[in-house]
Amino acid sequence: MVSRNPRIEKAIQGLESEHSEMLKEVNKLYAALNNLQYEGKIFVRRNIRNVFRSVRSIKKDLFPHMKFDDDKLFPFFQKHIPKYEPILEYFKGEHAEIREEFKALEVLFLKAEKAKTDTGEQKLAAKLRDHGIYLVCLVRNHLQVEGQNIYKMMRRLKAEEQDVLISKLSVHH
Repeated sequence: MVSRNPRIEKAIQGLESEHSEMLKEVNKLYAALNNLQYEGKIFVRRNIRNVFRSVRSIKKDLFPHMKFDDDKLFPFFQKHIPKYEPILEYFKGEHAEIREEFKALEVLFLKAEKAKTDTGEQKLAAKLRDHGIYLVCLVRNHLQVEGQNIYKMMRRLKAEEQDVLISKLSVHH
């Protein structure tokens, strides 16, 4: 039975809005990565900085979201709807992979700042593009699949479970 509790629907709208804002930032990263690839070596330093700004912006919003999911939301679902544990483990694995990609990008940014030659800078720019594009695809897919599944799970909770979940979500926002 799927409930249409107005309070849970409002909470879902808040999460959808959060996902939508993160997706806008991911799209900005994608545009910055395209500029890095196509604008040439004259603008490579500027474009690397723009990619770095986008990555920092995404991280600022995404990491607290993932921490809340891992620490509060997923354990709640594991307790109340144990049959969803496999998809929750999948999400946790994606969270770990996303964190690793951010670390890899940060290492590449540090190397790019220290690059002494145009050739070294170009090689690092290519690696940044590769890791960045992978991160864009990973985060886009994650937000879409998480959104589709989490909202469905929230609607399937009993009314009293929805109330408990809403109280957890209100602490998060």
